[in-house]
Amino acid sequence: MNTKTIGAIVGVAACVGVLAGCSSDGTTALPSGAGEGGATAAGASAQSNGKPLSSYLLQQSDVPAGFTELQVPSGAGDLSGSVINATKNATITPASCQPDLSGLSTDDAENAPKALFTNASAGTSIISAVNPASNSNASVSSFRKYNLGDCSSYQLTSSVSGQSFTATVQTEDAGVEVPGVDNSVTVQQTTQTQIQGVGPRTSVVLIALIPVPGGTMTVQVGNVLGGSAPDKSLFAGVVDAAAKRVTG
Repeated sequence: MNTKTIGAIVGVAACVGVLAGCSSDGTTALPSGAGEGGATAAGASAQSNGKPLSSYLLQQSDVPAGFTELQVPSGAGDLSGSVINATKNATITPASCQPDLSGLSTDDAENAPKALFTNASAGTSIISAVNPASNSNASVSSFRKYNLGDCSSYQLTSSVSGQSFTATVQTEDAGVEVPGVDNSVTVQQTTQTQIQGVGPRTSVVLIALIPVPGGTMTVQVGNVLGGSAPDKSLFAGVVDAAAKRVTG
């Protein structure tokens, strides 16, 4: 099995919880016909209160020294398509924890304004993305419903390129404040993925979902190679910077 397929499998297991905020419960409405890739193209099509949603994204000045902003790599669309399709077709147990992602499309995910920063020496990534939403508070509520409480632990089964896999996802409150932005949520999510012929993979990410005018912003910090939990103080710092972009 190639590394691209393995990456897509791990991506599916990590995506279900985040994309729950885009479920039908969350009444997310992503723009159709937005330009390809990156924050600028999508942001131009997604306006709120006269501001493009891309204006809420983290900027280079918001992240610690040592992090470099990356462009979405060539071929990422194919990988994104595999992840989105496998995520939509995943089966969640218990069934009450399965969000309705039938309305989510690859174009929606690709065209959402986003920014990616990595620190190669530390092996850490920071992802900032904004999805337009007709009701941002409902999106956050949907995220809570499918990731916390009775759904703080669930099992996922799906397949990528004919390769079946199972994953166990556990989520807990990260205890990080989002200053000045009500109804935000921060969590730590641990995913253990079993891939036949490859063995187990563990991923730990810290996630913030923050309502913004006309949308919801996701801030995610993780270690590129998985395994250990990312630095919570780093996460708290970028969440604080994200909050200032909303309240400033």
